Amino acid sequence: MVQAVNAFAAIKGFLPFFGKANQTKQQVNGHATIIANPAYQRLLKAEPLFRKFIPFSIITFLILIGLAKGIQISDNREATLVTAQENLTLIATLVEKQIEAKADSFENEQKDNQLIAALADFKPQGATKDGRVLLILGTNGRVLAEEPISKGHKGTYLADILEPTGPLLTFGERAGVMSVAMVATQEPALVTVRQLNNKLGYIAVYQPKEALLAQWRADVNLNSAIFLGTGILLILVLYAFFTQTSRADEADLIYHQTYARFDTALERGKCGLWDWDVGRGRFFWSPSMFEILGYTPRQTLLGFGELTELIHPKDVDLIQTAEAILSEELSQVDLSYRMRHADGHWVWVRARGEVVPSTSGEAPHLVGICIDISDQMRLKKENKTANIRLRESIESLSEAFVLWDSKNRLVVCNKKYRELNGLPSELAVSGTPYDEVMSAAKTPHIAFQSEDTIKNESFGRIYETELSDGRWLQIAEHRTDDNGYMTIGTDITRIKKNEEKLRLREQELQASVEHLERSQAELQNLATLYDTQRAIAQNANHAKAEFLANISHEWRTPLNAIIGFSDVMRQGAFGPLGSEKYLEYCNDINESGTYMLSFINDVIDMSDIETGQFKLDPEEVDATEILNSIIAASSADAKSADVTIKYDATQPLNLEADRRALKQIFQNLLSNSLKFNHHGGSVNITCHPVDEKMAFSISDTGIGIPSSLIDQLGTPFKQVQSQHTKNHTGSGLGLSISKSLVEMHGGELLIQSKHNEGTQVTVKMPLQMFETFH
Repeated sequence: MVQAVNAFAAIKGFLPFFGKANQTKQQVNGHATIIANPAYQRLLKAEPLFRKFIPFSIITFLILIGLAKGIQISDNREATLVTAQENLTLIATLVEKQIEAKADSFENEQKDNQLIAALADFKPQGATKDGRVLLILGTNGRVLAEEPISKGHKGTYLADILEPTGPLLTFGERAGVMSVAMVATQEPALVTVRQLNNKLGYIAVYQPKEALLAQWRADVNLNSAIFLGTGILLILVLYAFFTQTSRADEADLIYHQTYARFDTALERGKCGLWDWDVGRGRFFWSPSMFEILGYTPRQTLLGFGELTELIHPKDVDLIQTAEAILSEELSQVDLSYRMRHADGHWVWVRARGEVVPSTSGEAPHLVGICIDISDQMRLKKENKTANIRLRESIESLSEAFVLWDSKNRLVVCNKKYRELNGLPSELAVSGTPYDEVMSAAKTPHIAFQSEDTIKNESFGRIYETELSDGRWLQIAEHRTDDNGYMTIGTDITRIKKNEEKLRLREQELQASVEHLERSQAELQNLATLYDTQRAIAQNANHAKAEFLANISHEWRTPLNAIIGFSDVMRQGAFGPLGSEKYLEYCNDINESGTYMLSFINDVIDMSDIETGQFKLDPEEVDATEILNSIIAASSADAKSADVTIKYDATQPLNLEADRRALKQIFQNLLSNSLKFNHHGGSVNITCHPVDEKMAFSISDTGIGIPSSLIDQLGTPFKQVQSQHTKNHTGSGLGLSISKSLVEMHGGELLIQSKHNEGTQVTVKMPLQMFETFH
């Protein structure tokens, strides 16, 4: 029982720790992270397991204690009965020995009185304790004496006290201790009988079980009360535990929602929170702080050396800053410095914080925020660079340039302006009033000013002036948006001189025109010769196409025989070949013949297209049906190449086209997308009407085509070679045939591709073919 109470006290003391786990977890996520240790962090991670373990352990504890006490109570009852039997046997034996020791001195006439006297002399300590009764019986079973005498059994028979008594009186000691019923109350009792020598009589000792088990029942009641109280108390503690964890979960939910909003605001604003434990040299960063530098957020603290490696050594000295804080010379910080990003480049940040003194006598903390100012620093640098470049550009202008602000103060002027006006360098500074500049300037003498002034609202006015030294200037004046004034003086002396030269050359140009007219006749003759040669080339091209068509037709007959016979040999129609190698050769012959036949078919189609023998048979066709049939036919090739084909259209998309030609277009394009795709790639097919046309798009994630080679695609027998295409056979006619067939329908074929990223081929065909084609 003591062990159970101790175990209950231990569990009761352990529960509040886990009940406050969620509250402590909130503190760890905040400022208390500075003093958190990894062991406690692991304990927080194990908290859900403890929540399930504690109720289970309490219920298991109650069940085990209940079973243990039940077994103990049952064992105590049996032990009490065994002890009582042993005591009855011992007492009866002692009385028997005591009386038999005096039996030799008994007289026959006085033996009953002497037995009574012997019982009165034998009073062992505790013999009649716990309800035990000692009886001296005569030979007829009548009670001669009893101890204690208050029971009132004297003069009665043993059969009037207990039943049954026959075996006891008959067998005596051999009957041992028996359980019989008391005649008066029918309550069970333990009894043992001893038969005295020389037929003196009997000794009987009995003990009612009610008195025997009285102490045992008291112990049972006490243990039951303690167990019941312990169980009720543990159940109350368990109820309190569940109540507390529920409230902690609600607090966790509120905390996480608030923390998520707070962290989102920091992340959107490119801000981060930090806390520097100056005495310990440890740093806590919020998740948004890690995001600024491209690192994975973590709850562990950063060491002094770890942070020092991230900060640019020329920007901030952390040791000097820490000494200033500890000496109370510094209470606030506002620093801009660079930190190393995860990918290696530097990020400009601005850290603003305030020293928070510790109330426990420890070193203070420096707490604040950190803002990503990389964009500001970049803009500042760009503005500075742009300003320098602008000034250098203005200074290097060949024109005289000057800019005045709205209060007639000098903003900027270049060297050309200073030289033209003889302006001292000390006055050519920003902010000098207009009157001071003009009074110090040596304005050149004007010999002539043109009255032809060009006025323009967007610029101002433009006029020309001739100086006394023979130079010409074009003056352009303009009002700025801030009501300032800008003047540009361009030296046009060379232009004026060139105008005179142009007048002299005009006559030369007139003569040249007459010469060109004579040359025109010669050019017409050359054009006629060009047309003649072009016709000859076209005829040669048609002859080539007809030759290819004729020879292709001649090749098809033997190829069909080769493919047919090799297929018969592969299938073993007339018996086995006799060697696996022959079967391999037959497969190679069949595949080569099939490829050659496909190539010849492409050549015939290309020849028919070029010679104008390919005739279209337009009809109303469903593009969705044709696409689905081609996708189904290509599923085996897609599966072997581990390429996924995506096309979800189910509604019919009707247009007027040649069914065979449209199917050949789709088959060639899909075959290329599967052939030149990466292992595990995908092909996406879309089909939808756009502006009186049907647009078909097939895009893949394959090897792509360099932009410089896209224009070469569509040319007969032309393949764009790469490391991938070298491993795939092909005639180079598929895309050319598709392009020609699309154009015969009055449509267009567009190719967009990026090297090593994929290719997208778009076919646009008119819904009503002959309205566009004819």
